Amino acid sequence: MLESFDMPDTHESCGRRNVTIGAPQAMAMLNDKVTLEWAQAFAGRVLQNAGSQITAEIELAYRLAYGRRPDAAEKDLGQTFLAKQKQSFRTRIRRREACTACQLFGLN
Repeated sequence: MLESFDMPDTHESCGRRNVTIGAPQAMAMLNDKVTLEWAQAFAGRVLQNAGSQITAEIELAYRLAYGRRPDAAEKDLGQTFLAKQKQSFRTRIRRREACTACQLFGLN
């Protein structure tokens, strides 16, 4: 994974490194197995320790990630994001159930 971030050769000294920021780096972070495992562990820690209230989850996530509490705008953004994700999952579940029902009707 570090190759996409121009990891320096550890056997040679380098007075100056090239600065590159690009799409391959973002894609490496989004698609990397280790990144997914870190995200799952972080989410598990938040869910385990925050209780069932969304505001507590958002506050704990900010405290763990940034070492501070979220301001009002950040808290609102987090609540909006989580509400949209919840609706998205409901829609996907309904589609999957409808697809399964259609498959069953087709088999009978």
